[in-house]
Amino acid sequence: MSACPVQAVAGIYPERTIIQNQLVMKGQNIPTVIELLILYKQGIKEVIGESPSQVKLWRQPVEEANSILNQLGERPISISLKSVEDEVYYSRREIFTLWKTEAKSVLKQVVPARMRFNQNALDWQKYYQDYQFTRVTIDQEKCILCGACQSLCQKKCLEIQDDSFMISPQGCSGCQLCADACPEQAILVEDRISKKQETRLPVFQNVCTACHQPFTTLREDDEKCVACVKREMYVKNRKLG
Repeated sequence: MSACPVQAVAGIYPERTIIQNQLVMKGQNIPTVIELLILYKQGIKEVIGESPSQVKLWRQPVEEANSILNQLGERPISISLKSVEDEVYYSRREIFTLWKTEAKSVLKQVVPARMRFNQNALDWQKYYQDYQFTRVTIDQEKCILCGACQSLCQKKCLEIQDDSFMISPQGCSGCQLCADACPEQAILVEDRISKKQETRLPVFQNVCTACHQPFTTLREDDEKCVACVKREMYVKNRKLG
């Protein structure tokens, strides 16, 4: 559920144990990198376990989260062996309620429960609003402004306006749906951490020299609309065939 890039999967999460801003290792339910990064923003800076086997199981996601935190200039999450006393239990529902209210301390006793929660709480990009985690590039020589990417992007990272094509990757989850759906293969989505930035590509309003109808394009010198260009290519190919 936390691995879904567009928060499309809802359901029930396993319980977590948190003691005074320490995430306690329990069972085989290892947190994802995304979950750790969200918990980090809520004050969880340490992961503790009572056995070397637990630490081994949890080390990989913690190290991956720390790699991202390092690129963001943040301190790492520590992971260590430690005796767990005076346990305080939280269900996932209570954890997300705390996240929603931006709680900085976890001290309250709550009855354990397995309950449904709002999976949109796992939209972790909103916790790091000064950064973007992907780079989205549009090949202006290929793009035909069909609008498929804009229609499919649930994060609203791509917007075609009358005079510009706006690319805002801060909320991009890297799902690759826009790139997969692009009929011209004009979109490249790469994992790349950087400061938040937007790209504006100018959109030109031209008149087709073949059908004499107005059309939009990313190339100022285009003389024919996409429909006429494709029609001419089809006729040409039929003659060659």
